[in-house]
Amino acid sequence: MLLALLLCCAGPSDSGEDGATDGGAADGGAADGGASDGGAADGGGGDGGGSDGGGSDGGGTSGDCASLTWREDASVFIDTQAELASFCESWNAVRGDLVVDVGGQEDPITELDGIGCLCEVDGDLVITGDSEADGREPVAAPPHVTGDIELYALQRVGGDLRISHHPNLGYVEGLRALIEVGGDLVIEDNPTQQVASFYALQRVGGEVVVRDMEKLLILRLPAATHLGGLQVGAEGDAVTTWYLVEVLLTDLVEVTGDLRLVGARNLSYLGAPALTTVGGALHLQDTCETLADFPALASAGSLTLTGMCALADLSGFAALAALTGQDEGGHSLRLAADDHLDADEIDAFVAQLSSLGTGIVDVENQGSCADAMAAYGQGYCD
Repeated sequence: MLLALLLCCAGPSDSGEDGATDGGAADGGAADGGASDGGAADGGGGDGGGSDGGGSDGGGTSGDCASLTWREDASVFIDTQAELASFCESWNAVRGDLVVDVGGQEDPITELDGIGCLCEVDGDLVITGDSEADGREPVAAPPHVTGDIELYALQRVGGDLRISHHPNLGYVEGLRALIEVGGDLVIEDNPTQQVASFYALQRVGGEVVVRDMEKLLILRLPAATHLGGLQVGAEGDAVTTWYLVEVLLTDLVEVTGDLRLVGARNLSYLGAPALTTVGGALHLQDTCETLADFPALASAGSLTLTGMCALADLSGFAALAALTGQDEGGHSLRLAADDHLDADEIDAFVAQLSSLGTGIVDVENQGSCADAMAAYGQGYCD
């Protein structure tokens, strides 16, 4: 079914050429894997990735994280294969920031096996091909044939984890030991990446941010219990959520900041069965067919449901009892352009709330879904 979707639905920028149909999603990302079996067995990690690799035969040194040998530099920058290849001869952890730039011209990095022993980074870990600062163009994408980030030993990043600007990166499924990211987790501008799966990740102190992702099909955070925030897409962004069909948040209990999904075209379901608290804004906007299901959610800072073309009722928020604040626009509750919500349904929902927050309550449900979706281009939801 997913293959059919990708064959028939042209992308926003390339009419489907060399898109998700050629990138392996039909064999691994979603069609054969789905949420139930992880998706790595037939694609993503299956050719040297997480399903059969681990640290032993998938990527570089197997690594023993029981004993850490720290590189104490405040900042480490690596942009050659030779320097990368020698890392594990001396260290398996970095005290400061680590930047791996695959956009180098001389001895460019084409695989990450050389840091396969990496267990921890106290600061930021940035894996990027962004060479805009000096006008260089990336000459290769890591690592070798799998197109994955194969750091099987990595358990913790104290600061931000940023994976960005990889022209041929297909999957991020190889970070299977990663438990904690202290700062933000940013997946950005990887034009061929189809899968972002962090199977062991339990906590992200900052936000999970997904943006400028032309072919992303799947975002999986099944073990995450606490996130500082989650932001996928933006108003008028017809790129990031064009192909998105799965967001997996199985164990999520708390989001301390905002939870935002905007512009989803093919995502039929967004849910978090264990989620009880959103400290900031729960903001779902401009979705063609998404149904929301948060059965345990008891409180949120604010709630915005606008332009949700398939939302027929508010049963997915049956446990919501209190709104405690307001969003950046001054609203604590806003319902608009939700074509299938009727007045009785809205009145009953408002009546179930013991607290309506500190901001504006706008439940007139004015406007139409078609008008809301116009910002994404004609026929976006067709």
